[in-house]
Amino acid sequence: MSKIIAKAENFVLKYARPLDYELYRYQLGQGSQGAVLIALAAYQNADGGFGGPLEPDNFCPYSLPLASWNAITYLRKISCFDSKLALVKDLLSYLQSSRRADGYWNATDPRSQDYPHAPWWQDQGEAQRVWGFNPTAEISAYFLRVGVTSETAFMECMLRRYLDGQEVSMHELVNLLVCYADLKALNWENLDRFETKLREDLERLVSKTPEGWQGYGLRLSMFSGVMDPIFLSPYQGLISAEQAYLAETQTEDGSWELNWDWSGTYPEFWPIARRLWQVIQAIQNLQFLRL
Repeated sequence: MSKIIAKAENFVLKYARPLDYELYRYQLGQGSQGAVLIALAAYQNADGGFGGPLEPDNFCPYSLPLASWNAITYLRKISCFDSKLALVKDLLSYLQSSRRADGYWNATDPRSQDYPHAPWWQDQGEAQRVWGFNPTAEISAYFLRVGVTSETAFMECMLRRYLDGQEVSMHELVNLLVCYADLKALNWENLDRFETKLREDLERLVSKTPEGWQGYGLRLSMFSGVMDPIFLSPYQGLISAEQAYLAETQTEDGSWELNWDWSGTYPEFWPIARRLWQVIQAIQNLQFLRL
């Protein structure tokens, strides 16, 4: 396994953009939170929001809730919950201003249409812009982590909706697992039902075979680094199996092939997005291989 890790690490160090390079150094204990924040700030607009290609599947430079949520994922990975930081303060201000009247955030935006983007970021109109808990659950939880106590009522309402039986997609499940970790860190009371339902949905949605891993499904390697370890404990056998699968499917340059492709839509931009994603995926896989 050490050779697999070394090859993947060489790929990251060779091809990572500054943001992912600094994140990886931080995860190794060799970098700093400040270095990651400086690299992340390159994607922040004057209104406080973030644009592309922070999210490599969308090159729209304007501030978007989705790209701004992506910025939050980086902030979480470096344990940055300081609302006094200018980057965070301005981000929260943008998110407040871009929030819908119902409390949710749009997943798509019509401004993306004029820039290279994956088909799933094609805006289909007002009725299709909210994708359930994705990315609202994570954004709302981040508000709570930075001390916005007025967010409590909305979070309680959203959790009731989930616990009352709404079926979720794999992306929503990851959002909710991150949300659980935030609420647990805040000593939120009465998380037992939330935990139970998350366990049920994880068992329902996680892919458990190489055939499933080849397709576009939920794999433990995709999100093991962002959820509470209690959800991983029943899957030690599956973790070992997927680690072996990653060792078998690593390419010669140390990366892994993606299981999605939008080269037919923007052939000149897909190679750029592909490389960015391969680095992000390699960093995720390195964390997973070291479990």
